[in-house]
Amino acid sequence: MKSLLLSCLVVSSAILVTGCGSADDAKGEAAVARLQNRAKPGFIRVLNLTSGSIDVYDKERPISKGIPSQGISAFNPISSGDRKLKVGNKEIKLNLENGVCATIVAYESREPEILLGEVRYADPAGNLQVALAIGDGSKSSFSKKVTGGSAALTVEAREKGVSPTRYSLDIGEYTVDGQPLSVAKDCSYTILVVPGSKGSGVFALRNTPNLEAKMGGIAAN
Repeated sequence: MKSLLLSCLVVSSAILVTGCGSADDAKGEAAVARLQNRAKPGFIRVLNLTSGSIDVYDKERPISKGIPSQGISAFNPISSGDRKLKVGNKEIKLNLENGVCATIVAYESREPEILLGEVRYADPAGNLQVALAIGDGSKSSFSKKVTGGSAALTVEAREKGVSPTRYSLDIGEYTVDGQPLSVAKDCSYTILVVPGSKGSGVFALRNTPNLEAKMGGIAAN
């Protein structure tokens, strides 16, 4: 009788342990699925070509404040999907997909321009891309030489917007139309041309924040 009772207790305990394990596994899998399905943020930065400093808001939430004239903000995360942003005294609508990066060019007398599809990190496709803004409308394409480092490189944009063409630059110091471009390991860059803007209209931009570069291209956010 004692043996039978002991056997029943052992079987019951095994069933309880197995049941609890299954429930915990299901909860764990559900939590992982929620994390995987959670929308990733998009990222925006603003090049200010107005005559004064500007702020950028996503609804009432400040994204960047005090961007000086001829200055550019870092990439900042915002929720993906349909967004309504206030850039200076102008409002724009933006549909930003998960993880997509965009540069917004703020002009003095026309609506802001949105350049989608920039790359934040270096990868096998390259660490440099080019983009052509509308600016004053005087250019439909451009060709620029990147000099310094180990060799000269000619980059081209054949139409307005962010070019899908990627280039590779070795680590080193370069110049583009007199603008310095310091290339570091694991970092990504954009050469942006804005026809009609002050100076050469060429902006050599770093896409990867310093913290993320030190982490080997792994995003902290």
